[in-house]
Amino acid sequence: ATVMPTSNNKRLRGSKGPNGKGGASGKIRVNSLTQKTAWDSWTSHLEKRRTPLPIAKVVPNSSVHPLKWAIGDAYFGSASQELVPVLIKAAGGKRVAIRHALEQLASWIEASESQEPSEAFALECLAWCHASPVLALECEPSEWVALIDRIRDIATAAVAIAVQEQPLEHQLLSGELGLTFAYLYPELSGSKKLAKTAERSLSYGVSELLDGEGLPQSRYLSVFRQLLACWTRCSVMSGESGRKCFDSDSQLQYEWVIRQTVCLARPDGTQVFSRGSKRDRNTDLIVAAIEHAGDAADEAAAERALPGQHFKSKSRVEHSLPESSAYSSWGEVCVMRPKWSRKSPLFSATWGDRTVNLELITSGERLWSDPWKFD
Repeated sequence: ATVMPTSNNKRLRGSKGPNGKGGASGKIRVNSLTQKTAWDSWTSHLEKRRTPLPIAKVVPNSSVHPLKWAIGDAYFGSASQELVPVLIKAAGGKRVAIRHALEQLASWIEASESQEPSEAFALECLAWCHASPVLALECEPSEWVALIDRIRDIATAAVAIAVQEQPLEHQLLSGELGLTFAYLYPELSGSKKLAKTAERSLSYGVSELLDGEGLPQSRYLSVFRQLLACWTRCSVMSGESGRKCFDSDSQLQYEWVIRQTVCLARPDGTQVFSRGSKRDRNTDLIVAAIEHAGDAADEAAAERALPGQHFKSKSRVEHSLPESSAYSSWGEVCVMRPKWSRKSPLFSATWGDRTVNLELITSGERLWSDPWKFD
């Protein structure tokens, strides 16, 4: 199991900038890097710096890259499904992938100008951002500066996305993208401001989308695990850089989200009301979230309710377990089970948008999962 950084872990120090200044000072202007001397100094610095760690190294035991922890159906079969894995490999230093990424760089920047916000596009942006430190060592300064400027512009403009209408797109682009940029480039001018904007967006999203105890409104259930993936990546990066990506209330809600993710899980690990395919189990995500910000009660519940040997609870005492059911009148969602067990009956319901969805599972078998609509 991966040991995730927490607020009690020793903080990583900010990397030194190419001029010897602390990385957190953020004094280097991106546009100045098109000058040869400045570019040579910058790329030499990128090659030598020890921090920040790539996110894949912060969670090294995850069997999938954190960007692929939970992804919606629209991504699969799209051009993003081809591009994002290439960029992930490029971020890991794979030479062939770096070459392929650079071949697509200029066209992607141009095409991004007319892209509407979507989960797939947001994952592309994040993947380019994570790959950009490695790409800087291989591309022309003007190309790299154009990519960095575009990433910052996208993150800045995404603040205008309505979180109630496009919750995942808002959190990925307005929150995670800006935070990722600031995490990777504390040396650059404007990074601290971008981080603060991202932190406000993330906290706002958490407060708007959740009921106060980690349950989403029923219409957001379809992106609930993608949101958990986004928030966990952000929390991991913030922990590494010594910042907090949530305000105090939102941090508490994020911790509740981890508990409710387990509560909303079927015995096979998929979320209630989901298609139930193997890729929807999101085991690496749930393991990482619990180890990063969960507690012993979360571990104990997950050990009993989820499949596999991924969760090692420190407690076997039944009365230490959290409540195994959850109900939210605001969220229009409820989950009921008599105890934390994969063999336990599980009844789930949502009643938003004039549609009642019911699901019943017993002995691990789904007996009913259908909507009831009424006029």
